[in-house]
Amino acid sequence: MHFLVFAAFTIYGIISGLLSNIKINSDITFHAFVCSIFFHGLLNCCHGYASDTVYEQTWTRKGYDTNNDEYGEVKIFGAESGIINEPVKPLTVTVHKESKAASEILGLSGYSLEGAEFSITDGGSFKGTLKTNAKGISNSLELPNKTAEYTITETKAPAGHAISTPASQKLKVTMPNDASKDLTVTFSDDPVFTKNEFQITKKSEKNNVINGVLFKVEFVDSDNTTKKTWYLTSDSSGIVKMDNTHLNTDTAYKSDSFYTYNGKVVIPIGGKLKITEIKASGQYIVDSTPKYLATGANATMTLEAINKLKPCKITIRKYDVDGKTPLKGVTFELKFIKEAEKLTTARDGFTRLLKVGGTTTGTTDANGYVVSPLTEADKKYLKEKRGLSKERIEKDYMRMVVAPEERAKVVRKISKLTGYTKDVLKYVPGFFIDKRTGMLDYSGDNTPSVSHGTRWCNNAGIGILIHDADGYAVAVQIRRDTASKGNRYCWFTSIFAVDSIDYDGGSTPGAAKDIIIPENPRGCLCITEGRFKSEILAANRNITISIQGVSSWKGIDEIINKLREQHEIKSIYLMFDSDILGNRQVFNTISEMARMLMEKVPDLKIKFAIWKIGYGKGIDDCILAGNIREVRYIDAISFMNTCNEAFDMLLKKYEVKSFKKMKSEDRKVFAKHLQAENERKLFGEKAGNKPEEAA
Repeated sequence: MHFLVFAAFTIYGIISGLLSNIKINSDITFHAFVCSIFFHGLLNCCHGYASDTVYEQTWTRKGYDTNNDEYGEVKIFGAESGIINEPVKPLTVTVHKESKAASEILGLSGYSLEGAEFSITDGGSFKGTLKTNAKGISNSLELPNKTAEYTITETKAPAGHAISTPASQKLKVTMPNDASKDLTVTFSDDPVFTKNEFQITKKSEKNNVINGVLFKVEFVDSDNTTKKTWYLTSDSSGIVKMDNTHLNTDTAYKSDSFYTYNGKVVIPIGGKLKITEIKASGQYIVDSTPKYLATGANATMTLEAINKLKPCKITIRKYDVDGKTPLKGVTFELKFIKEAEKLTTARDGFTRLLKVGGTTTGTTDANGYVVSPLTEADKKYLKEKRGLSKERIEKDYMRMVVAPEERAKVVRKISKLTGYTKDVLKYVPGFFIDKRTGMLDYSGDNTPSVSHGTRWCNNAGIGILIHDADGYAVAVQIRRDTASKGNRYCWFTSIFAVDSIDYDGGSTPGAAKDIIIPENPRGCLCITEGRFKSEILAANRNITISIQGVSSWKGIDEIINKLREQHEIKSIYLMFDSDILGNRQVFNTISEMARMLMEKVPDLKIKFAIWKIGYGKGIDDCILAGNIREVRYIDAISFMNTCNEAFDMLLKKYEVKSFKKMKSEDRKVFAKHLQAENERKLFGEKAGNKPEEAA
C-alpha cells in the first residue's frame, strides 16, 4: 500500500453541498482534517458524516490517473482539535396500518391493528421486516443512505382483517433530497366477517314450521360482555335472519342497530351469538335454554330449534252428591277425538300419549282427583330406556310441571311421597312459602324469581327425589324435557327465596349426593356419577352413592362412615364411565378421591370397575347391553399406576412437553391414543386373571 501526496479532492456535505477543495500535502494532512489516501483512492476519515457522494478527485499526481468514481462509502470525519460535527439523523421508514372497519367493530376483541407484518426489500441485498403495535404503527426501520426503490409487502394481516389489496407498495428514495427523513407508508385493510349466513329454522316436534316465535339474539364478545342485542321473529316459513325484515317491531323489545359494512348487515368474528327463545305461540313450550353459535370466519351460522307442544292437562275431581265431599275410587275414561296440529314427521323423540280415537282410564284418589304424576311417555322412558322397575318409578319419580295451575298438584305429590308438612318442605331445595298466599310453592312458568342478578325459573321434566344416608329426601333433580347437549339435568332450587321479603324458607341443594339402599344389601358400596347408573347397581343389591358431577365428591367419606354404622361394607367399587381410561381430567379427579378414601377408610378394599369403551359408556349402558361379564375389577393403586405409566409413555413417544398447554383438538386425539393404550395394558392377554364376577 502506498500513500499518494498532492492529490486533490472535493468534499460534499449532506445539505450544504460543496464543503471544500482539499489537496493532500506531503505529511498526508490538510486543513484540520486527518485523512489517509489509499492506493485505490478511498478517502478514510475520522469524525462526522458525509453523503453518498463523498469525494471527487480533481487533480492527480503525475504518473497516476484521475479516479472518476465519485461515489464512496459513507465515512466519518472531523477535527483532530476536538471540534465535532453534529451527527446526521439516519433515513427511516415506518408503516401505518389502518382498518376500514367502523370503530364499534374495531373495538371488538376479534379485531386489532396490532401484529400486521411487512417485508421490505430493494430487490438486492437489503431486506427488512416491520411489525405494527396496538396503534397500528410499526417499528422504525433505518434505510441505507442511497438512492433506491423499495418494495413493501404486507405478509400478515392483523386479527380480524384481510391482507391489503394490493398487498405491495413502492417506496422511492432520492438522495440527497430524502436524507434524514422519516418516511411513512400507509396500508388499509378490509375487516373479515362470518362468511356463512345466519339463520334459525323454527319447527315443532311434529316437524311443522312455526311463525311468530320471538328470539333474543345477543353478540357476546370473547370477554363474555354483551355488545349488542336484537329481537328477531320467525316468518311464515319458520325462518329467522339477521335483517330488518325479521326485526321485531314490538316497542317492548328494543333492538340495537345491526353491525354493517359497505351497506350490508355483517356478523363480526371472534365472539359468539347467544340465542334465547322469548315467546312462542300458546300451544308450544318456550325453550328458554340459550343456544350458542361461535362467530368464526368459516363457522356454521345456522340453527334448527324445535318446540315441544304443551301437553294437554285435564284435571277431574269427583264429589259426592253434596258437592263438597271428595269421592275416592271412581274410574273415568278419556278418549282422544281430534288432534289440533297434524303430524308431519316426529322430531326429538315426539310420542303420543294417545292416538286419535284411543282411550285411557284414571281413578280418583282420596281427594277426589284423577292425577297422573308421570306421563305415559315418562314411564316408558324410565322403564324401557333406563331399566327401572315399577316400584322404583312410583317411589322416587314424578312429573315436574311449571304452569301455575299445575304446581299445586306437585306439592301434594311430594307431600304424599315424603310425608313432610309445608313447614318442613319450605326448607327443601326448590320450595318456599309464598307469604302473600301462605301456600307452599316453587318457581315456574310466568313466575320467575330474580336474585343476585340471576333469573331463577325451574323447568318442566321428570323430577327425581334425592335421598341422604338416612333415607330422607333432601333435594329434587330435574331431567329437563328440552335442553341442549350436556345441559339435560338441573337442580330444583329456591336459593332466591332465602333473602326475599316475599317468601319464607328457600334453599339450595349444593352438591347433593344421592344414596340408594336396597333391601337386603350386600357388603359392596358402589360410587358412580348420576342417578340412573346407581339405580342399575342398586337393583343388584349394592348400596350406591351417586355424585352429580365427578368433581363433587368432597365429604363422601363422612357419608361412608355413616353408612357403615348401619350396614356391613367390605369393599368400595368406583364405577365411572369407560372413557376414564382416556379422559385425563376425569382420571385425575377420581384418583384424588380414591387416594382420599384409602387414607380415610384404610380397612376397606378400594377397586376400580373398568370395561372397554365399546361395551358401553356408563355402567348402566354396559349392564343393560348384557356386557356385565366384560367388567374387570382392579385394585386402585395398581389401576392408577398402570394408567400413569401409559400416560407418561405417550407423552414421551409423541414428544409432548406440556399436556396442560395442548390445544383442545390435540387433546382429543391424545385421549383416543391413551384410551387404546390403557385398554391394551389392562385387558390384554398378559393383563392378569379373568374379570371377577360383577359386584
